[in-house]
Amino acid sequence: SEIVNNNNGFLLSANPNPSDIAEKIETYVGYSVEQKIEMRFNAYNKWLTDYNARVNYLSFIEKINTIQ
Repeated sequence: SEIVNNNNGFLLSANPNPSDIAEKIETYVGYSVEQKIEMRFNAYNKWLTDYNARVNYLSFIEKINTIQ
């Protein structure tokens, strides 16, 4: 839930049954092209802002350098 949310994907329970999985697939298939593009864009932006190693490492180094 830290990475995936309703804006960029779907969350399943820890032990989803086949109908749970099928429901999410059917939901995605029913999306318009624009909705799918927006979901992909949101997923990429989530990674870019929160999980991009290059960005995170540089930010971490800057924080460490401010400690005296």
